[in-house]
Amino acid sequence: MDRYKLEIDDGKIFGNLLSGLKIAEGSGESLQSCVIKEVIITPEINHWKISVYSAKNVDENLFHTAENFLAEKYGATVEIRPFVIPVAAPEKKSYTPGKNFAAKNSGRTRTSSRKEIFGKIEGTVTNIVDIKEELPNVIISGEIGKDEKNGIVLREFKTGSCAVIFALTDNTNGIVCKKFFKAGSKEKAEEFAGKLKGGMNVKISGPVKYDDFLKENIVMIDSVEELPAETSTRQDLAEIKRTELHAHTTMSAMDSVVSVEKLIETAAAWNWSSVAITDHGVVQAFPDAAKTAAKLAKSGKNIKIIYGMEGYLVGEDFKQKYANHIIILAKNKIGLENLYRLVSLSQVKYFHRTPRIPKKILSEFREGLILGSACEAGELIRAIVAGQPENEIEEIANFYDYLEIQPIHNNDFLVRSEEFPSVNNDDDLRQINIRVAELAKKLNKPLIATCDVHFLNPGDSLYRTILMNGKGFEDSDIQPPLYLRTTDEMLEEFSYLDEKTAYDAVITNPNKIAEQIEVMKPIPDGLYSPSIPGADEEIREMSYKKARLMYGENLPKIVEDRLEQELKPIIGHGFSVLYLIAQRLVKKSNDDGYLVGSRGSVGSSFVATVTGITEVNPLPPHHRCPKCCYSKFVTDGSVGCGYDLPDENC
Repeated sequence: MDRYKLEIDDGKIFGNLLSGLKIAEGSGESLQSCVIKEVIITPEINHWKISVYSAKNVDENLFHTAENFLAEKYGATVEIRPFVIPVAAPEKKSYTPGKNFAAKNSGRTRTSSRKEIFGKIEGTVTNIVDIKEELPNVIISGEIGKDEKNGIVLREFKTGSCAVIFALTDNTNGIVCKKFFKAGSKEKAEEFAGKLKGGMNVKISGPVKYDDFLKENIVMIDSVEELPAETSTRQDLAEIKRTELHAHTTMSAMDSVVSVEKLIETAAAWNWSSVAITDHGVVQAFPDAAKTAAKLAKSGKNIKIIYGMEGYLVGEDFKQKYANHIIILAKNKIGLENLYRLVSLSQVKYFHRTPRIPKKILSEFREGLILGSACEAGELIRAIVAGQPENEIEEIANFYDYLEIQPIHNNDFLVRSEEFPSVNNDDDLRQINIRVAELAKKLNKPLIATCDVHFLNPGDSLYRTILMNGKGFEDSDIQPPLYLRTTDEMLEEFSYLDEKTAYDAVITNPNKIAEQIEVMKPIPDGLYSPSIPGADEEIREMSYKKARLMYGENLPKIVEDRLEQELKPIIGHGFSVLYLIAQRLVKKSNDDGYLVGSRGSVGSSFVATVTGITEVNPLPPHHRCPKCCYSKFVTDGSVGCGYDLPDENC
């Protein structure tokens, strides 16, 4: 045992520890106002850490004097930590070693004179994120964890004591909560745990203590109040609802924190007719989007998935400094195929920091696509902010099928950045959107209001803060409100526009775009292997050619039988192309000087051996002469591996 922790149940007067200490007149009274709450002793180094509470500030010099006195009297190093908290003056009692303190081990058993309270907790609730240090008491509220890691656990210790442990999370952070029960109180612990359940919303009060095992602050539970189960915090109650044409999922790497399932389920719960998926440069969310929509359809909730992408648009030189954002929506199957072509080209041929799409290539594959001008990172708003001539701005706007505006605070960083001297306040941000609205009217383009969704609810901005901080953004703590808004919330955002323009941008026009888009499956049913003409013949010829180089023109029966045993199902089930792709990848790597190792079942395929995919030979152990190709196999099981065979002369 490397440490003792003594927690004081009924408040022992600190001054009684100091019998014999000579202090100035009046100082003793100050020390008598202090109450001992905790003593942690580390025997190996004889270190005492004493926590004392006081109803008023006490001169720190008195504590230093007390530390020196105790150190001299008991030969220990002493650290006294005072906390100021209103406490009732306890009845003075004499200090009797061994009676007023009970040594316990580091199992952190906490015996409390308070009872488990399931009732009303009065007081101000603290956000968990604001808990930075130990506190004598705090009130928090949130949801009890539901999974194996964060859910309710009843833990027994060797001393016979118990603890009920779980994690509590609010919209700002999470923290571990513990309730300790002394030896012989297991039934009480079980009763306490039985009143709780994962996912329950509760309010908890108790002190914040540093946990030596977890190496972090935790809340020691004194009281619990069950709160009503939270329903959906926001609902779209509009009679005619909007749809969202610009939304990111977790497939927008290190940028969005919304799962595609949750995004679609929320849109369906709000009775929207459709929702778009527009991740940055990728389409990986499409399969899960389709599965989620199909699952909802079975339960009677039909919702159309609009398959799209936020691309990176460039001029002829795809390595230019900036790439402009653009929204690309697939209107039909031709558009979906063209979207996939653009994804492949941007990732393979035009990748430079991001997967880029030259405008010329986009124009070539534009059939079946609907193009939107995107956010402030799109070329239209960039041109407006830069003060480009009107004719140039109109030419840019004419390229798009619709013009996009977003809530002004999505673009707050334009105000903070010195790169945009013409944008200094909210009015300037509104003027940008008003200018886009005027362009849309002049050019007869639909004006579309979007959220540019990166998290689902306002409180979820914390999670994106973590992502942005990890990417090194200095302003990561100042998150724009990129959450999914209801119809009424969006109408309120654009109330500075005239009523008809706002209504059309929020409701009418997005729904018109959605109505143009067909219901599609992003991936057809069934299995579709890649196709390379002549793959079957090439794999067969390659296999036999290498086998004859190794074992001679007249192949041993064991070799030929194995080849046919593998080639028939490989060719018959359409796997030749997969072997050929693997062969070419390995050959390219080896030719470039990079060794390729093999793992798993690939080592069991002799066709993989003779086509150069793997260096592992799965045939029974044998000798083989590299000159005359004579071979001798050991098939009786007496040798487990060819490497165990001794070398022989041919």
